[in-house]
Amino acid sequence: MQDAGWVKRCDAAHDKQQSLVSLTATSRRKVQPLLKQAKAHEAQVVSALGADPAHQLKLMLESLIAAHGST
Repeated sequence: MQDAGWVKRCDAAHDKQQSLVSLTATSRRKVQPLLKQAKAHEAQVVSALGADPAHQLKLMLESLIAAHGST
């Protein structure tokens, strides 16, 4: 992905065994329409819940993600 210009990598200042990966401007331009589609889909899926329950669901899902970390 780095060779294709989608991401750039650099060593983490605090730990040379880690690499930090970020999107390039090119990849951000490609991802932007997909993010809009994803947000529209999410809104459609949770619309039956109502605003407050949908917000609570999102908070719970974020808590689960944080509790289990990235694997």
